[in-house]
Parts: sequence; C-alpha cells; structure tokens
Amino acid sequence: HTSWGTQLLWPLPYKFAWNNIFVADFFYTLPFLVCLLIARFLKRNSSARRKVNAAGLIISSAYMALTLVLKFIAHKDIERSLARQEIVYESISTRPTPLNAVLWAANVNAGDQYHLAYYSVFDKKAEVDFVTIDKAHNLLGQWADHEKVHRLIRLSQNEYVISLRGDTMIFNDLRFGQFNEPSTDGEFVFAYKLIPNGEDLIVEEIPPPRPEGDEFNDSMSGLYERALGE
Repeated sequence: HTSWGTQLLWPLPYKFAWNNIFVADFFYTLPFLVCLLIARFLKRNSSARRKVNAAGLIISSAYMALTLVLKFIAHKDIERSLARQEIVYESISTRPTPLNAVLWAANVNAGDQYHLAYYSVFDKKAEVDFVTIDKAHNLLGQWADHEKVHRLIRLSQNEYVISLRGDTMIFNDLRFGQFNEPSTDGEFVFAYKLIPNGEDLIVEEIPPPRPEGDEFNDSMSGLYERALGE
C-alpha cells in the first residue's frame, strides 16, 4: 500500500503496489499507538483490552480503505482533466504527498515528456495545472545501455528524466517528486550524478534537499495550504 514500500510478490517479475498511503501517515499510525498505550494499562484477560485492540485495528483499516477511495477520486479527476485539455499520454501514476491522503502528486507519461501535477480532493478549479518536463533520455548517449543506468531505471520503475548541471548528467527519479510543488526548474528529491570514467560510469547520489528552519516551515505550510484546495 505504501509509496516506495515493498511491492506485493516482490522479488518476482510481476510485483505491484497500490501506492495509496504515504510511508509515514499519522492518521493511520496514531490509532494503533493510542490504543496500544491504553491496552498496556489494562489487565491481560480484560474484555476492555480486546475491545481497545480491536478499535485500533478497525479505525486504522477504515482509514486505509478511505485512502483507496481518495486515490480513485484523484486518479479519475486527473484523467478527465487530461482529456479536456486534449493531452495525449501513455500512463498515469499517482501517489499521496507527505503526511496526508488529500493532496496527490501525479506523473503523466506522455511519450518524450512527463506532465507533473498536484491535485487536492478539495480543489474547486476546473482543470489540473500540469508542468511539462522533457525526458531527455537521449542525453545518456552511449551510456544508455550501461548496467548501472539499467539498475537506476529499475529502481525508478522507469519513471525518470535526464538533465544537465553544467556538463554533468543527472538521473532524476520522479517517484518521490520535488520537495515542493512541481516546477520546471525544481530539484528532485532523489537524483544521481552520472560521471563517465573511461569505459566505466560512476554513479553518485545527490543529497536530497533538506530545507531547515523558516524554509522548512514555509514548505510545510505551503503543502498544507495546497492540500486545502485551490
């Protein structure tokens, strides 16, 4: 269920995941925690202890089911907006943004480009705003068939774009997206330098952006405001 978690049937070739809940979602975890703490102080053979334990499971499972419904709503609304905007695409992947199941990020595979967007189930505007980014896979050149590049492609589940920083090729994994709302010049959370070294290729992970202090607060505030809808 979780984004970037262990997929069902892994490591078989036909593994899959629903990506319907963020890896850390307090609304799912807190019922477990609160009920566990309450049960901790009740007698082992107490019927109340069993009821508290059951309540934690029921509340969390109900929230899990709700995230599936919200994902379905987001996915369908994004599909309809793409149709109205006459955007031709091959596939769509959707996932929740950090710490909630209301604001969803979408990666739309459109051949040589990706269209990226945020969508909130509380959005009132007619259309989803998409940011278009070229895949630029041609920048890989002779390294396109290198084993390390193929490993990164498998890691990213084929959701990636290539960019340049100066003369350095950057492999951008789109699954986690950018730290803030999608933009053409935003940095992706997971990215790797591809550095040719003779006949070999050196792969260096770029440390994820780690905003602190006021910048972090502004980012979280912006995420919260965007989740409330536009």
